[in-house]
Amino acid sequence: MSEKNIYYVNENLNFAAPISAETLFSDYAAIWLTENRTELSPKTYTRYQTLLERINLGIGHIPIGKLTSHHIIEFYSRLRLNGVNKRTGGSLSPKTVLHHHRLISSILHNAVRERILEFNPASSKYMKVPYVPAREVSCLQIKDIEKLIMVLKREQPKWRALIYILIFTGVRRGEALGIEWHDIDFDRKTITVRRSSICISGKIITKEPKTSGSHRSFSFLSDELLGQELLSYKEYYNLKIGKEAEGKRLFVQKDGRPMHPDSLNDFLKKLCLKNNLPHITPHMLRHTHVSMLIALGVPIKEISLKAGHSQLSTTCNTYAHFIELKNIKPLPTVQELLGIF
Repeated sequence: MSEKNIYYVNENLNFAAPISAETLFSDYAAIWLTENRTELSPKTYTRYQTLLERINLGIGHIPIGKLTSHHIIEFYSRLRLNGVNKRTGGSLSPKTVLHHHRLISSILHNAVRERILEFNPASSKYMKVPYVPAREVSCLQIKDIEKLIMVLKREQPKWRALIYILIFTGVRRGEALGIEWHDIDFDRKTITVRRSSICISGKIITKEPKTSGSHRSFSFLSDELLGQELLSYKEYYNLKIGKEAEGKRLFVQKDGRPMHPDSLNDFLKKLCLKNNLPHITPHMLRHTHVSMLIALGVPIKEISLKAGHSQLSTTCNTYAHFIELKNIKPLPTVQELLGIF
């Protein structure tokens, strides 16, 4: 094949489905989703499919060129009706309504970029974006961390090691479950985050961490509790599961397969009920770690890097309450916490 034939583009392209302002929103959304599948994470792609099921019931029958801000606003009002949320029987949360809006806006923005539409009716220029009330993140108090560490002494080394990683590094649940033995350098006392383990449609898959800044390393040189628990768990793993090797996950099921992410939430729920602890989630442990870094006076830019946030503003906005509190009075430090044990 000649070089000309390889690169030659016919002037009269034959599209399988001609797109115009008369294309139904549901049809255009399906094309958009297919074209962007490789750029979306499996979890995001599945989430968009679910959102579009509801969106298409509302506005999918309307041609994109005839879709107005009023149509979109009316659709959002219906999302807020009681009974829409199949799990609770109530309305959808403001955050979920915003997720619908962002997807609709992204699809219509693409139509503007392709010069099918002159403007995006879901843009904030033409309508009020669904409001999500600011909510302070929840984290554990020092006394709760003390009690959690105490009760964990009676649990299996796997659970202790996993929860210690969450408390003392602040990684996300999926990132912790994606750690493999070769990610831990016991000589340099570091843990490196390289992947995330998530569940989609009942299947556990491995993907890249959440953001471009999520590839990062943590030192547990000063976190003696974490270092001790990792060594203890390594001995337990070698005895019960088999000698660790490159490509093997730290946290696995009895048959050696990667652990299901929800197993951690189930364990924490049972642990809290059994020991009269406040409700604890994996993400709450992440927030707890960041709040302790703020209490220590660690620079916000460094905290943002440790948290794996792609933008500094994410850290500042999420943890504004703790930053303000730090400016008012000194908070208990990690060293004070570790000194108790």
